[in-house]
Amino acid sequence: MNQRTDTVIVGAGIAGIAAAYYLARSKSRRNVLLVDRGPPMAYTTSKSGENFRAYWPQRCMADLCSRSHELMLQVARESGNPFKISETGYDFVSQQGNSDLFQGAQSDDKGVRASLTRITDRRLLAARFPYLSHETRQVVRIADAGSVDVHALG
Repeated sequence: MNQRTDTVIVGAGIAGIAAAYYLARSKSRRNVLLVDRGPPMAYTTSKSGENFRAYWPQRCMADLCSRSHELMLQVARESGNPFKISETGYDFVSQQGNSDLFQGAQSDDKGVRASLTRITDRRLLAARFPYLSHETRQVVRIADAGSVDVHALG
């Protein structure tokens, strides 16, 4: 079968598959060819922790990850969530109560730090996290975070 190929993507990891998916859905790129020397999702993607977070201290990473998070949620809604996206959040724990765990994070009118909750009250820490050491001085929760089955997503 001779078909015209508009775009060739090399690499069938999660990034290549996602790029092929969105290009194939667009009106301008209908014939997308995905090429890899091995099976899909077999290299770097298969070694991941399968975790995601929309929060990053750097604005460019926050924008990229927030958009990726939105796209994953959209695909989950449209498909019945076969890749099991779970928004559980992340907790970062420290024995230093006066340090900023996310140095360089800027707060601005778009609320870069809006998805962060910092708990330093010792009684509240002990009540909410009884399994943590009594030496814990702060917990920072990132709300927009969780896990996903990357193989099913691909």
